[in-house]
Amino acid sequence: MNFFNMSKLVSSKLILATLVILLPIGSALASDNNEIPKRYTDLQKDGLKGPVKSCMDVMGQGFDLTITYNKDRMRSNVNVGKIFRYEYKYDEKGRVITDRKYDFANKTATSYSDSTKYVYKLNESGFETEIISQNKTGETTISEFSDTGLKTKQIKINRLGDIEDVTIYSYNEHAYKTSQLVYRPVEKTQIVSLDKFKLIQKDEYIYNDDLLIKILRTYDKENSYIYKSYRYELFDKYGNWVRSYEATANKKEETKVRKIEYYE
Repeated sequence: MNFFNMSKLVSSKLILATLVILLPIGSALASDNNEIPKRYTDLQKDGLKGPVKSCMDVMGQGFDLTITYNKDRMRSNVNVGKIFRYEYKYDEKGRVITDRKYDFANKTATSYSDSTKYVYKLNESGFETEIISQNKTGETTISEFSDTGLKTKQIKINRLGDIEDVTIYSYNEHAYKTSQLVYRPVEKTQIVSLDKFKLIQKDEYIYNDDLLIKILRTYDKENSYIYKSYRYELFDKYGNWVRSYEATANKKEETKVRKIEYYE
């Protein structure tokens, strides 16, 4: 289905969305004075402070997650071990206009596998109110934002124009995400009407006094949930954690380590 026809298919009042991103543990919208800015950088979205150049979540077994940032504090690429890499291209306003996914082979990125293009709708102040993205297979994500730049809902549409799922987000007074609700249509549809959708997952986030994730509860469609708790042991000079611990019910506590590099 044509990219721009897709944007007409689902009306803007029904399709609020957010782009999928990879977040380190304890991520939230960080700012030096806890004020809600008009437009967030990727560093803020990823809960990082200071002139971060790269942040690696050490997973082991070739699955280390490394996010590299440019000097405008936006992501330049994301590496998932030696599996794949995302690269981002920006316009003069600092908005993503394309991203590309590369598959790794023989320790180098040898094949371009996917590309996502972005179209922005702006309000009178020039801030994004809606982002429409589509990859080369025709899958579309449409995002709508609040006046303060928070993503409030997400809708994913397959290449046939059918809605795959809808995600709704809530935030606290610090603009930190407190809940995430995922709905799926009971039957095929191209119209968002949540009374005809089923709640399949609910995430709840609780933060400590330093506004780092303390507890994460994930409920499934049967209303049973997975409980995770987090504690943080070591921080660097900018206040970013470099060692933390994650505990899941009835499982041994896991150590999480990050390696962070900064611009000089």
